[in-house]
Amino acid sequence: MSAPRRCTYRVQLRPGSGFREAAEIVPYLARLGASHLYTSPYLGAAPGSTHGYDVVDHGRVNGELGGDAGHDALRTRLRETGLAHLIDLVPNHMAIGWPENRWWWDVLENGRSSRYASYFDVDWDPPESKLRDTVLLPVLPDHYGRVLESGGLRLEREDGRFRVRCGEQSYPCSPRTLDGVLADAGLGDLALEASSLPSSDQDDAVSVADRHVRKERLAGEIAKRCGSDADVAARLDAAVARLNSDPDALDDLLSRQSYRLAFWRVASQELDYRRFFDINDLAALRVEREHVFRDSHELVLRWARQGHLDGIRVDHPDGLRDPEEYFERLAQAAPGTWLLAEKILGPGEELPASWAVHGTTGYDFAALASGLFVDPAAEPQLTALYAEVTGEHRSYGEILYEAKHEVIRTSLAADLERLTVFFVRVCEARRRYRDHTRTELREALRETVACFPVYRSYVRAERGIVRADDERSVGTAIAEAARRRPDIDPELFDLLRDILLLRITGPDESGLVMRLQQYTAPVTAKGAEDTAFYRYARLVSLNEVGGAPGRFGTTPTESHEHNARVQERWPETLLTTSTHDTKRSEDVRLRIALLSQDPAAWTAARGLWRTRAASHRTDGLPAG
Repeated sequence: MSAPRRCTYRVQLRPGSGFREAAEIVPYLARLGASHLYTSPYLGAAPGSTHGYDVVDHGRVNGELGGDAGHDALRTRLRETGLAHLIDLVPNHMAIGWPENRWWWDVLENGRSSRYASYFDVDWDPPESKLRDTVLLPVLPDHYGRVLESGGLRLEREDGRFRVRCGEQSYPCSPRTLDGVLADAGLGDLALEASSLPSSDQDDAVSVADRHVRKERLAGEIAKRCGSDADVAARLDAAVARLNSDPDALDDLLSRQSYRLAFWRVASQELDYRRFFDINDLAALRVEREHVFRDSHELVLRWARQGHLDGIRVDHPDGLRDPEEYFERLAQAAPGTWLLAEKILGPGEELPASWAVHGTTGYDFAALASGLFVDPAAEPQLTALYAEVTGEHRSYGEILYEAKHEVIRTSLAADLERLTVFFVRVCEARRRYRDHTRTELREALRETVACFPVYRSYVRAERGIVRADDERSVGTAIAEAARRRPDIDPELFDLLRDILLLRITGPDESGLVMRLQQYTAPVTAKGAEDTAFYRYARLVSLNEVGGAPGRFGTTPTESHEHNARVQERWPETLLTTSTHDTKRSEDVRLRIALLSQDPAAWTAARGLWRTRAASHRTDGLPAG
């Protein structure tokens, strides 16, 4: 339903506090003057999810929140009170650790030939031959061989289907690999049927459809025989037990799957699917593909067209291959819907004017508002005090640069390797750059990403579009990277700049451009929000998502100018002073910001406390 877009009230839904509890407070919200109930994601999520961002099924409402009945009751209450609805939508990724995610489960079972293989951002042809046509799953608590030999991996039967069990998690077993178990159980005809199923490298439409029908028939026949003949069930279970007691036989079966189970630490260096940041259980969707967009958005867009939703808040658009194309498609599919982007803007950065959205979710305003209570005149004194207390004399920018390098080197190293593959192909095709080693190319990419001044650029390689802001961002990153790494051939940085700005084009060049943009965003987020924010504590009221700790406060003039621009360009943007990502509430941030109003008193107080604490220190360290 449509309503004046005046004020939203966000509710975090979770098991035990779902649709019914939200419906109960709707009349109160109406009396407060709210125009919209703004909810966290509530499509089918991983069992027990407390936040809803780990979606496993886009085609249903989360049953743990009250299911369809609870959802209908909430919509009825909203309609009765005149409140509209703003929903949080997660288009970039899905949770993959659960069989409830039937798309991913099918990919694991059938590999490249899965009808859903194109839905996920999986690299089926990586440089490492051991991962070709295979999904690497870094889920084991120890090295694969140790887990296998200690009995930590087991095959299990459930009626006519089989799963690989590891602790509390389970993974599908391809019916084609069951021929040995079925033969050992004396079910030769079924073993022959299993071995004749189409393999995972047969990915044409006929073989995909044929495989699905035949595997279902095989599972049905196994279940039928076990259900009608206890001797068959006993023989099959005995065969499974013998397999589980033989590490070599079990290893052989596991090696025939379309996935490879591995030690969880492997993910930082080797991974062939794109994730949400560095979370292995959240795999990225290829939502830029029309059929993936359609299947992952059908339910929410139907609600919007039917008037049950007024607005959609899009989570993490920076993870999408082409955010502008995505928002265009969303706006066309649900005309008139209030569209908001969860976009972190750096100092001086503007939301792309061409996006079909009504604004951001308010992180920029929160940072602006917090900065108003910080006196910029206190920066020299508080900076000196911070350096004296901590011994840290580097700027926030230097600490962020170091943190981004750390993230690239550790948790997001595998993603850099995927980027390097594209750069290697580009250089191999050009004689002038052919002699550059993979190491050199990797280092040039690493440095450029670490020097990127904003979360990401929005070059549209397939359409040949480069914005002026993109030229500035890329130019700044390349110039700074070349300055910091004089040991790298400057021509290599020139080449990279020309590729990123579409002055040199081609299939591999486009792949490099689009994937690098998807990579700089998580590197910046992890480097800033999860690392540098905790290493640079000059005035921690500034260390919030959307904020810039290196920028000491906001002047009234800057605030007025910013608000005037937003009012002109994005009059229906969200404004907020706290979000679900905020680490400190408004009152705490204001108390901390107050220190800037009297830095002399704060410096004196710190000196007094240090003197009084000195005699109580027992660790031999100076009292800070």
